[in-house]
Amino acid sequence: MTSLSKRMWSGANPWTVASAAVFFCGVLVACSGETTLSDVESPDSGHSEDDLVIARVGDREIKVRDLHHKIKIQLPAMAGAGGASDISQKRQVLQQMLDQYCWVDVAEQAGWDQDQEFLAVLELSRKYILANHASNKSVYTKAEPTDEEIREYYEENPDEFRTVARCKAQQIVVPTREEADAARRRVLGGEDFTEVVKEVSIDRTASGGGWVGTVARGIAAKGYNNRLDINDIILSLGENGISEPVQLSNGWAVFRAYEFQAPEVQPLETVKHLIQETIYKKRSNELFARSLDEARARTGAAVDPVNFARYATTILGDVETIAFAAKETDPATKLVYYRALPERHPASVLAPQGRFMAGFVLAEDLKDFGQARQEFQKVIDNYPNDELVPSAQWMIENMERGIEGDPELTRIRELARKKRKGKGQ
Repeated sequence: MTSLSKRMWSGANPWTVASAAVFFCGVLVACSGETTLSDVESPDSGHSEDDLVIARVGDREIKVRDLHHKIKIQLPAMAGAGGASDISQKRQVLQQMLDQYCWVDVAEQAGWDQDQEFLAVLELSRKYILANHASNKSVYTKAEPTDEEIREYYEENPDEFRTVARCKAQQIVVPTREEADAARRRVLGGEDFTEVVKEVSIDRTASGGGWVGTVARGIAAKGYNNRLDINDIILSLGENGISEPVQLSNGWAVFRAYEFQAPEVQPLETVKHLIQETIYKKRSNELFARSLDEARARTGAAVDPVNFARYATTILGDVETIAFAAKETDPATKLVYYRALPERHPASVLAPQGRFMAGFVLAEDLKDFGQARQEFQKVIDNYPNDELVPSAQWMIENMERGIEGDPELTRIRELARKKRKGKGQ
C-alpha cells in the first residue's frame, strides 16, 4: 500500500471514521430503495477471483471484494495481515457482515428503513461522509509530492538534515582540584584512562569506566542536564583529548573525548520520508484552506450571529448570558443577549442590568431612540428601587438632544462599561 493509501485509510482520516459510522445500515444508497446492496457494496477490483461469492443473505451475495472493502474501510489495521491468523479474523468479520445484513433484512421487512428518525440519521451521516470524501478528493489525493519535488526540497534545505557534532566521552571525578590534576598527569603520562577511572573516581560511573555516553552539540550530556558548557568543553578537545579539571557540584572532573563524528548532511534516502511528510502536510493544509474558502464564497456559507445568539439564550443562565453579551462586539447580537436576560431570567438580580443595557445599546450604538425609550421605561416601571432607575430616566429625557460630552453621559457610559465587565452588580 502506498503512503497516500495509508493516509487515506488510516484511523486519522475522517473518511474511515465516517464510513464506519453508517455501515450499520448496509450501504446508504441501498436504504433509499434506488438500488440493491450487492450493486454498491464494493467497487469492482478488476480481479475475477474477487468476484467469488463467499456468503449469502437471502438473495444478496457477499463476494470476496465486499469482505476486502469492509476491512479496508472499517478495519485498516487488518489490511496488510496474512497467514492462518488473518484468515480466522476474516472469517469472523464475514460472520459479522452476515449478522449485520440479517438485521438490515429485519428492518427492511418491517419497513423501518423508512422511519423518519432513521432517514434523518441516514442523511446526516451521508453528508458527513460526503464532506470528508470531497475533502479527500479535492485535497488529499492532490497533495502527494513527486520525487523531483522531494529532491528539490532536500537540496534547498540542507541544514534541516545536517547532523550535529558528537563524540563519546569518559570522566574521572575526584573530590579536589589537586587530585584532578594528579589524575590528569597520570593519563597524559601514558596510563590507561579507564584504569585510572576505576582506581580513583568517586562517581557512580566509575564501575563502567567513567563512561558519560555520547555528547552532542546542544544536547546535555548524561548526568549534566544544567551544564551545556561541559558539552562545549568535551567537543572542543579533539580525538582522544584530555580536558583540564572542571569543577562540579560534587568535586572535580577530567574528561576524555573520542570517536568524533563531524556534522554531515544525511543522505536523501534516509530523510526522504520526512521530506515527503513535510511537503504533504504543508500542501494539504494550503489546499484544504483554499478549497474551503472557495466553497464558502460560492455557497455564501455563514453563521447568522443574531439568530445563533437567540438560540444560545435558550441554554445560557443569567450570569453566562451577561458574560456573552459583554464579549460580543456586534451591537445587534449584543442586544439579543441583553434583552434575553429579563425575559428568560425575570427573577435574576441581573435582570435590571440586562434591560438597561439593552436600552443603552439601542441608544448609543443603533440610534434607535424609540425602542431605547421603551427599554429604559421598563427599567423604571419594573425595577423602581434599582440603582439604574435615575440613569434610565436621564437617558429618556436627554438621549436625543445631542448630549455628547455631557458629564452625566460620561458617568453613565462608565457605569455601562462596568456593567459590561460584570462589575457593580
